[in-house]
Amino acid sequence: MDEQSSKESVFTIPLEYVLEQLEKVEEQVRVTQGLLSHFFDQESEDFKWLIPLATEILWSNFNIVKLLKPYVDDPVFFDNPDTGEKEYMISEVSLLNLQAMILHRHYANVDLNRCSYSTRLN
Repeated sequence: MDEQSSKESVFTIPLEYVLEQLEKVEEQVRVTQGLLSHFFDQESEDFKWLIPLATEILWSNFNIVKLLKPYVDDPVFFDNPDTGEKEYMISEVSLLNLQAMILHRHYANVDLNRCSYSTRLN
């Protein structure tokens, strides 16, 4: 192990937060797949500009699962004495990447919402 990797910081994220994110991924993937199907079925050229937004949302969700999967499959828990909750221990790099993917997904959803489409189930 080199000196830099041994100095990598470790953070915790609440178990509930991870479960919420995974539920959000499932919902968004299901709805986005339906939207993509709808966009491809349309003859209007306007819909071709919505396809990249939908694929960005799918890509972001795929990466969120990819980042969380190792922590869910082989969890290292920390019992937070302040909250009494279980938390996942996660590396700084993974946490930063997760934050970036969640932000990317958020802004892709905002752009899609501006076009009057949503990835939320009502």
